[in-house]
Amino acid sequence: MKVCEDPGHGGYDPGACGNGLQEKDITLDIALRLRPLLIHNGIEVIMTREGDYAPGHLEHDLNGELYERVRIAENAKVDLFVSIHINSGGGTGEEVLISGTGGRAETAAKKVLPYLVQVGGWANRGVKTQNVLVLKETSMPAILTESGFIDNAADAAKLKDSNFRQALAVAHAKGICDYFGIQYKEGMSKVAAVKADKDVYLSVRVLDSKADAVTRQIIAMGYATKRLELA
Repeated sequence: MKVCEDPGHGGYDPGACGNGLQEKDITLDIALRLRPLLIHNGIEVIMTREGDYAPGHLEHDLNGELYERVRIAENAKVDLFVSIHINSGGGTGEEVLISGTGGRAETAAKKVLPYLVQVGGWANRGVKTQNVLVLKETSMPAILTESGFIDNAADAAKLKDSNFRQALAVAHAKGICDYFGIQYKEGMSKVAAVKADKDVYLSVRVLDSKADAVTRQIIAMGYATKRLELA
């Protein structure tokens, strides 16, 4: 079994914002916590991004980076595509989006949703169909989770809690394992899960004449870069 995790937004695109939070940060944190849990349960994991950048480093190219998410999943021939998001718009609760009913995506959505609802103690907003590019363009079953509303103070208070984000990762993992018919195995401690995928930020000082070449090398390795002019 192979899953593509797609942390929503990233880089130039913060996603929904509210209560001092940015969606892109929360989705990435949940996804990085989820990865070792799935691996621990025998599921191979591919990710569309592992840091704060647009997939493919296609910054300010929304259509391009959305198709890059699809391309990553298709090239890896994954069995399930899971896009992780946080909602906005003044509501509250949990929902899972799919592109159409009656298929494996709906089955996966109905497996994952109850675990997320239980963890959040939120209203169950159900499985909904929506015309989302990453859901309709993928050939494998694809779901998009919306965990809470970032512009709802009560939901945001939960999302700010690292323990709660870990619980959301576990809920995703349990639902995905249920979909694949796998008995979820505990045993991945919270500390180990975070340490396995924690971001580290490095500062590199180079000559101006070499900056472009070094930047290209870093991007080729799959990492995000930001150039800072020193006084």
